[in-house]
Amino acid sequence: MPDQALLDRAAAGDLGKPDVIAAQARRMLKDERARGLAAEFGGGWLDFRRFEEHNAVDRERFPSFNNELRQAMFEEPIRFFVDVTRNNRSVLRFPVCRLYVCESGSGSALRLPGFRGPAERMAPG
Repeated sequence: MPDQALLDRAAAGDLGKPDVIAAQARRMLKDERARGLAAEFGGGWLDFRRFEEHNAVDRERFPSFNNELRQAMFEEPIRFFVDVTRNNRSVLRFPVCRLYVCESGSGSALRLPGFRGPAERMAPG
């Protein structure tokens, strides 16, 4: 739900202005409720949202794996996502992005693992 500050900006008709909407987005990302964005959107995107349901660790083989470690492992990508969004960092900071992005002389390009572009398909081998 929008908070009072956002409702006030909407009532004033300011939300169509790029600088106002950018300022409001930055303000909202500083709010603790932005953690929900990290857990829900980030968790869905990076597929860690259901991590707590996954219980395939052999605790006899890995006795140091306990519930505290499980919680820390779940919390780490959430905190990382919060840091990236709050500090306007590049999504390329996410380790998984290295699988999908390649650097070229003209900049970055989206790349799917195992996908060969036209030039690569024509190359021998």
